[in-house]
Amino acid sequence: LWDHQRLPVRLEPDSAPAGQSCGAAVVAAALLFVGAIAGYAAWSEWQDGKIPVFVGLFVVVFGGLGLVFLYVTLAAALASRVPRTILEIDRREIAPGESVRALIVQPGPARLRSLTAKLVCEKLAPVKSGSPRVEVVHDEEVARFGPLSAGRDAPFEGGFEVRIPAGAAPSSGRIEAEVRWRLQLWGVPLVWPRFMLSFPVQVSGRSSAGDDAGPKEESEVS
Repeated sequence: LWDHQRLPVRLEPDSAPAGQSCGAAVVAAALLFVGAIAGYAAWSEWQDGKIPVFVGLFVVVFGGLGLVFLYVTLAAALASRVPRTILEIDRREIAPGESVRALIVQPGPARLRSLTAKLVCEKLAPVKSGSPRVEVVHDEEVARFGPLSAGRDAPFEGGFEVRIPAGAAPSSGRIEAEVRWRLQLWGVPLVWPRFMLSFPVQVSGRSSAGDDAGPKEESEVS
């Protein structure tokens, strides 16, 4: 069987097209429902000989946004038809300045124009109200493959290396300053809409062996 683990750690995505499709479907349904109510109110005013300008704006705004989210729902649902891409790395925890081997496995049947891997770091800062403020502090393309084709029993495999920048902030779940490192896979199928899978990676607070060696040598010389 081809579905065997090649590297020690197989990462699990925290976002997938199927989940994005469900969320967008709920939002689309809510917006279209409000737009339908506003449309009925506008039609009633029109029947009474009034010009429903204010209500008409509600119809345009909520109906338009509902159609946009409906498109996102359909696009994500179609993208989920592509067999889910597998991502493996050779160790679970990476220190700043270290490199790690990674492997992409794309099951088939699938034909992609391109498959791109990115290393992304986000900092989440809490705000007084609403969602936390997200700041992208690192966004680097680390590998690109394609065009590629994968068969049902012959998946595509692509290896590459990822290096965490020296001095990078470690992963942290603290509420006051959450730091998230992820490997993102962006796929552009030949037929279906593009998709994105996001895989959390753990960056430790320790320095790499190479970084630790430098100061020790200097102290011995001195």
